[in-house]
Amino acid sequence: MTTDEPIRLVPPDPDWPARFELERVALEGVIGEWIRGGIHHVGSTAVSGLEAKPIIDILAGVSDLETARACFEPLADFGYLYAPYLPEEMHWFCKPHPAQRTHHLHLVPVGSQRYRDELSFRDRLRADPRIASRYAMLKRELAERHRDDRDTYTEDKSAFVRATLQGDPPQVSVRRMLPDELEAAVSVWRAANVARGAPHGAERTARIREKLSAPDALAFVALGPEIVGMALAEPGRFDDGEGELDPTLLHISMVFVHPAAQGTGVGRSLVLHVLDAARSLGYQRAGVWTYSDNTPARGLYEGVGMATTGKTARVLTRTQIQYGCLLSGLSQVPQAAGGSER
Repeated sequence: MTTDEPIRLVPPDPDWPARFELERVALEGVIGEWIRGGIHHVGSTAVSGLEAKPIIDILAGVSDLETARACFEPLADFGYLYAPYLPEEMHWFCKPHPAQRTHHLHLVPVGSQRYRDELSFRDRLRADPRIASRYAMLKRELAERHRDDRDTYTEDKSAFVRATLQGDPPQVSVRRMLPDELEAAVSVWRAANVARGAPHGAERTARIREKLSAPDALAFVALGPEIVGMALAEPGRFDDGEGELDPTLLHISMVFVHPAAQGTGVGRSLVLHVLDAARSLGYQRAGVWTYSDNTPARGLYEGVGMATTGKTARVLTRTQIQYGCLLSGLSQVPQAAGGSER
């Protein structure tokens, strides 16, 4: 029984292109007479700055699969092991062994959909760092979930790959947070704070977990398809949060977006869904505090129809301002907001 190597993602290595080039030159000497469309570096190691499994993925164009069978013997002598993975689309090899991989090789007919897709997906990731970052987040989540199941890991990336190839990389959807998504939401909160130079310790992190898990918490997550944003709203109180519960007011406690997804409308989608839920639950008003020098947050709240109330508060050396809105004056949120590796 063959033992498969667990999925392991590593930081980008600047030597990956050189490793590919060495192998390309060697493969030219081994199977060059059967190559018709060149030998190409594909997969995540072909995209600068993208973390990946430390395996060089190689695409070699051939005239057809039947003729390419002549490559099997010389490739075996060169250390490549054949496996019947997607045999109707390609001949797939790994080197030196599934339990310890350094290279993957795909022999694919030139002009086939598989040949075009492998090159196109690589080029989309190279051209758009934002898509590459979202792909990296998806891979991290799937690698943790399917460490010992490569087939499921690959299949769960397929929707993202297909949408990207169609020129429409997956958009963000927002829904209520599920209990088993608590840690993913906390991770987004942590990453956003680290990115803005304000990391928090264990005590503050524990407090965030407690707030997100509270029975009266209205917690949302944004998925694209991995969790890239989170928001929390709670029943409001009189006297700017110091008094008794105000049954007419929903207080938005936090809205955080992962750094890789910032500027893509995730925050707006989260706030709109929170406001829509507040309206459905019978709240009449919504309010939120933010720092006066937090220009992106101010633009976010003003962009969804909230306005300053005139109330301010001093927090250490900074000033907070309050935004609020009447829920009856806002429109409802729309229903949705905006590989070859193995």
